Amino acid sequence: MRQHAEAEADLPVVTVWIDSPTEQIRQRMIARGSARDAPKLADWLGYRSEVLDSGVRELAHTVCERSASWVDSRSQSPDVGSTRSL
Repeated sequence: MRQHAEAEADLPVVTVWIDSPTEQIRQRMIARGSARDAPKLADWLGYRSEVLDSGVRELAHTVCERSASWVDSRSQSPDVGSTRSL
C-alpha cells in the first residue's frame, strides 16, 4: 500500500471509520445507483441485519481507537525523529 501511495516506509497507516445512520446509508446507495449496491438494496433487511447491525460498527470503532492510540504513542516517543500531521 505504501508503494502504491509513494509514502515513506515509516509513515503509519491509520484506519478511519466514517459512519452514518442506517437509513442515510440506504438513501445514499439509492442515489449513487451503483451496480454493487443493487443486491444490498434488493435484500435491504438482510443486508442491514447481516452487515450494518452485525457488530461491525463496534468492531471498527475499536480498531480505529487502537490505531489512533498507537499513532499518538508513536508521535510522543523520543525514538521518533519527527511527527507528521495526519
